[in-house]
Amino acid sequence: MILSNNNPGAAHSIYTADGFGPGLCVGRIHSTDTYFYDSDGNYNFDPSLLARNHEENFSSFVRDTNSGVGLLIVDNTNSMTWEWKKYHEAAINAGYITSIVELPHPPAELCFSRNIHGVPLDVIRAMKKRWQPTQ
Repeated sequence: MILSNNNPGAAHSIYTADGFGPGLCVGRIHSTDTYFYDSDGNYNFDPSLLARNHEENFSSFVRDTNSGVGLLIVDNTNSMTWEWKKYHEAAINAGYITSIVELPHPPAELCFSRNIHGVPLDVIRAMKKRWQPTQ
């Protein structure tokens, strides 16, 4: 199981999809963002659905750990320990070897300029401020 973490706009989703996904082995990327896409492929973030979508993402992840999917990637911001710890523990309990990949943290202004989620700059700054290293 590979767990990536960083701020919106820090390119962690691109890194996980392009860097980890292709050619490694049969696996699945679990991202809460997936649940905000409509049937036409349009991203429609709705903050009122965030908690529900995080729970759906985690439930899907647990189903995959129980099914023995070869490679699991968790692609969420995971800025605080409690946000990623349950994924880590579920993977360990299912017998997976885990790796947490903390990517470099670009300036908040750069993250803001390229995030597709419409996350406001002050929210990105707050996320950076509350960041908890994975060590």
